[in-house]
Amino acid sequence: MAQLSLSWLGLGPLAASPWLLLLLVGASWLLARVLAWTYAFYDNCSRLRCFPQPLKRNWFWGHLSLGPLYPVLRLVHPKFVAPLLQASAAVTPKDMTFYGFLKPWLGEGLLLSAGDKWNRHRRLLTPAFHFEILKPYVKIFNESERRRTLESQGVDDFLKAKAKCKTLDFIDVLLLAKDENGKELSDEDIRAEADTFMFGGHDTTASGLSWILYNLARHPEYQERCRQEVRELVRDREPDEIEW
Repeated sequence: MAQLSLSWLGLGPLAASPWLLLLLVGASWLLARVLAWTYAFYDNCSRLRCFPQPLKRNWFWGHLSLGPLYPVLRLVHPKFVAPLLQASAAVTPKDMTFYGFLKPWLGEGLLLSAGDKWNRHRRLLTPAFHFEILKPYVKIFNESERRRTLESQGVDDFLKAKAKCKTLDFIDVLLLAKDENGKELSDEDIRAEADTFMFGGHDTTASGLSWILYNLARHPEYQERCRQEVRELVRDREPDEIEW
């Protein structure tokens, strides 16, 4: 059949050999990938067996009912979360099954990088995580709140107030960061980190605030407790002057 098809294409019967070789190579690569994924899957399952397992509702589908099987361990208690967050990047590899789709957009910033590159960038960007970077923004937030408007003048005032603060900003940290050898971040690295922080910052903040407001709306008694706590904190000040 292969020879007939190739003869019909004008390649002749002798051309079947390279095509068959290419087919065998492709099939071998695919088989190797499937075997590697299967081994990794069962290895992960074996590692997770020391944790309590969910009840199985079905002898065939397990607790998932349907769909592909994928071992997931969710850590909730701080006692278990802390060691994971404090572990080195070498022992906490990142699963690129989902994150890989973000790489063309975010580049190899802190979210997607690993190993030595992650360690180097994390050291260089440590000042950006310090609370001292956030404190000067409180005054700007108050000023912006007093001028609540969508007009361009409000934006100009905001930028002027930021310029007067004369404090390090996240972009400043990116531009001024140098490692122990005096090497700076490349333009590609700066772009990747800026995109990563923009994505990670707005996504986590929006999700967190939405979840908080949703639960406060569902539980008015806790909403009132939060309201009273805020009133107590600003009791001796103007309500539009929020302090750190």
